[in-house]
Amino acid sequence: MVKKDFWRPVQMRFSAMTQIEKLSWLSQLLYVLSMLARDTYEVGTDDVARPADLRRFNELIHRVATFQKKVAKDKDYEMPEYRIFRASG
Repeated sequence: MVKKDFWRPVQMRFSAMTQIEKLSWLSQLLYVLSMLARDTYEVGTDDVARPADLRRFNELIHRVATFQKKVAKDKDYEMPEYRIFRASG
């Protein structure tokens, strides 16, 4: 279990970033999440060894990608920045 304030320092740094820095950071996060999700596959097959975990990764990747799209469009975020960190913890 992640401690309640675990993400606070990351959130503070993220909030201070420029739009381009945020987009880069979110791209790196999406890459890492997709690599971690690959660990749910059954080696050497097209099967999934841990479907529930893969689904959780998929949902988290979807949230981060949606947030990244809003940052790219420089729109008011429907999901406040702090919520993206809470969703991952």
